[in-house]
Amino acid sequence: NRWLEKSITISEFLNNSVWVNNKKFVDNNTRTFFLQQASQFDDFSKLFIPRDFFSFFKNAHYLFKFYEELALECVDINDLKKYNIYEDYSEHLDILETLKTEYKKYLDKNNIIDKIFLPQIYKINKSYIKSFEQISFYIEGYLTKYEHKLLKQCSKFTLIDLLISSTAYNKKLLKILDLDLEEGFEYHI
Repeated sequence: NRWLEKSITISEFLNNSVWVNNKKFVDNNTRTFFLQQASQFDDFSKLFIPRDFFSFFKNAHYLFKFYEELALECVDINDLKKYNIYEDYSEHLDILETLKTEYKKYLDKNNIIDKIFLPQIYKINKSYIKSFEQISFYIEGYLTKYEHKLLKQCSKFTLIDLLISSTAYNKKLLKILDLDLEEGFEYHI
């Protein structure tokens, strides 16, 4: 008989690999409610997103997706203003930054955290990482900058083995990992 190796998703691993001091994660309904409450400032109306609860509830996922994408790529909203493509949206970006700041105040007041703030405040769960002799990741898609940073930090506590197939579709990932690999091959790193 042979013992099976433990298999988990990257998402599960990443969630267990970090912790935040004395804070719990906000649930979806509360996060939407707090974001709606945080939108109660005059300039928010310039985004043309209705503030009544049901309309806001239907549209909030667009705001959260925007914030989540920025967080996972470790990009600050103000950094977007540096690019010409966002030049016409400077005022909207300011409003979105204000909304995010106000939203964080509601979270802090209730001692909870949203995943959009996680890349800025997490701590590595060293005991969880050290519980593995070796961790092998089969990467078939894209790693965000946050995930890459986290894996790099985890490698300080255990052996990390990346299995990557080099394709035309993951060139950006290979660039982030600072790898120059020939396309069409599989690599163990």
